[in-house]
Parts: sequence; C-alpha cells; structure tokens
Amino acid sequence: ISTVDWAASPGEWEYIEAPYDGCDILIIAGSDRDATRAAAQSLIDQL
Repeated sequence: ISTVDWAASPGEWEYIEAPYDGCDILIIAGSDRDATRAAAQSLIDQL
C-alpha cells in the first residue's frame, strides 16, 4: 500500500487513509535512525 521506498528514504511521513475500510495509517520512517528522527521532528513542527 505504501508508495515510499523506506529503505532509501531520507526521512518522511506517509498518511494512508483507511486502506481496508478500517483505521487510517500514519508511517513515520527513514532509511536509518537519524532520517527517522528528522521525519518525526518535521511532522511535530507542522502540528
């Protein structure tokens, strides 16, 4: 379902709206720990 190549991601988030008529999904990740941290911080800054 995800359209992101997480293994190569510089850090980003993806929101998938109810893929199976159930709950929505929010993925926050990156190719490594630093990229994931940057993605999480970016999302927090947007709130």
